[in-house]
Amino acid sequence: MGDSLAELLQSQGQTCFVVYADNTYKCWQTGIYSLNPANPDDFKQLLQDVAQISTLPLRGVVHLWSLASEQALDLDIYTLERVQILGCASTLHLVQALIKHNGSILPQLWLVTQGAQPVESQTSSSGVAQAPLWGLGKVIALEHPQLWGGLCDLAVEATQTDAAKTLLTELCDAEGEDHLAFRSGQRYVARLVNKGELKSKEVSLKPDAAYLITGGLGALGLKVARWMVEQGARHLILLGRRGASSQTQAAITDMEQLGANILVTQADVSNHRNMVAVFEEISASMPPLRGIVHTAGVLEDGILLQQDWERFTKVMNPKIQGTWNLHTLTQNLPLEFFVCFSSVTSVLGAAGQGNYAAANAFLDVLAHYRQMLGLPGLSLNWGQWAEKGMAASLDSRYQNRLAVLGMGRIGWEQGLQLFQQLLGQQGIAQIAVFSADWSLLKQHLTADKKLPLLAELLDEVEILEERVSVKQYALLQQLETVRVSDRQPLLIGYIQNEVAKLLGLRSPQLPDPQQGFFDMGMDSLMALELKNCLDASLGTFLPNNGFCLPSMKPQPNLRQLSVPKTNRSLLLVWVAVFLAMPITRRLSGNNCVMGWMRSLPSRPEDGILRHIMIQTPMLLEKSTPAMGDFCRR
Repeated sequence: MGDSLAELLQSQGQTCFVVYADNTYKCWQTGIYSLNPANPDDFKQLLQDVAQISTLPLRGVVHLWSLASEQALDLDIYTLERVQILGCASTLHLVQALIKHNGSILPQLWLVTQGAQPVESQTSSSGVAQAPLWGLGKVIALEHPQLWGGLCDLAVEATQTDAAKTLLTELCDAEGEDHLAFRSGQRYVARLVNKGELKSKEVSLKPDAAYLITGGLGALGLKVARWMVEQGARHLILLGRRGASSQTQAAITDMEQLGANILVTQADVSNHRNMVAVFEEISASMPPLRGIVHTAGVLEDGILLQQDWERFTKVMNPKIQGTWNLHTLTQNLPLEFFVCFSSVTSVLGAAGQGNYAAANAFLDVLAHYRQMLGLPGLSLNWGQWAEKGMAASLDSRYQNRLAVLGMGRIGWEQGLQLFQQLLGQQGIAQIAVFSADWSLLKQHLTADKKLPLLAELLDEVEILEERVSVKQYALLQQLETVRVSDRQPLLIGYIQNEVAKLLGLRSPQLPDPQQGFFDMGMDSLMALELKNCLDASLGTFLPNNGFCLPSMKPQPNLRQLSVPKTNRSLLLVWVAVFLAMPITRRLSGNNCVMGWMRSLPSRPEDGILRHIMIQTPMLLEKSTPAMGDFCRR
């Protein structure tokens, strides 16, 4: 498809740069390059070389390297690793290079997959491998909204020519949509809709069956294990990477006193050999395995500009390789349930958790894939637990930030009740469970983005947008109307209040303008959120690599401040944590499902091409590089 798309672009007067995935960086001829997707320096070098050839600004990026997995029909651990490097690793390094190289003039980034979303129940094994890119994409949209274009999932059966034409149409004008899919010639857009009550049947845990809990020695795994014992389970396998601590052993002893037989096994769920040995031990020493709850996970948070691939793989391995091992090693067993503890980050996105969102997106799509195969599969996108779980252990700064964004906590008793109900639901592969203040969440949506995802669910969106727009318009109006000498204190006061919100401070505790940001307790993620807030409030763009002020005292003299008048219609909200893809359940009562709705095109067939830069791959033999195109206008 890369060749077809490049030809279409060139026919419209675009200049294309072709890039291959290979082991080393090389310029083969003018406009044709190869680079190593795992080497961030190669992306920096590429942008430098492209800039030397043409002085035209870079207008856009279309990343299609994930399509290289379309031939991965027999997916295994090694293929999964390769696909993640072509997809998530290359995207991470590309984003870092673009932000640092392009400064305040950013292209529009589109990420493209094929068969990676459960539209019309069409999900392939190769599509499952591409799914993490959707989780990462949602975080890119939150951290760098000025860079964001969207996500597009192509049909597996589409010809390269048809797919290229379809994609080009969206690049010209996506009509404000940034979650798109195409199936059987039809265009689908993602929407969050009210599903009503979920159908559920009681699931009884059998005393003569065994149940496996990965991450079973962690706080969350132990709570689930205790609940299962209380529900009648008598044979549990608790799997963890490390041995049981004294506190963990005490909890196990309590369960044993209730009559449970607990097998503690130390293994890495992402290691295939380890897991083969685990299932051999279960088969030899325990009753038949009838259920799996996969709670294993690792946190390694950080904004994308400060991440590296090693930190990504640390988080992704237990989720991606680990879940795939569980799937392949048990797909011939008569399991009654296969539950993955995913995260709301893969549904809504979460700044600072690109690796975690990507990893959990794999769990979500795998659950759909298993159901398509006739196997049990359920992915639960949990929000923040009040007492247990990884998010509950975050320090006070992170807790305050989540509260400011409107993300509440799930009480332990309430969470277990929901788990019991959802374990027996039928016909849905993915459900998100989180507590949220919707009005606060919506106040942190991207300034220049509408809310198509929520259009079917929230009738009050337009009213909210108008209210927040008026509030932010008032800031610009004040800056325009006050005396020049009053602009600096006005802006400082505004920044004080925004910093106080991020730090969870109340009005009497407004921070000292002379105090350094990091001395106040801010971190890089908070600084990024503050930057995006100022971008939205002032209708301008502050370069990421230049937002390193030591304090809120403005460095340039604000007598030079000019308030843009042409951006007023684009005021409103910067994305923080709200872009949904799959099925969502609200704790407040209504059941909401993320669905794909057919969209009837209303735009002309041809249009003016905006902001295009292309990177497209074709997977050939291992020794042959994948192909990608970069284009400028």
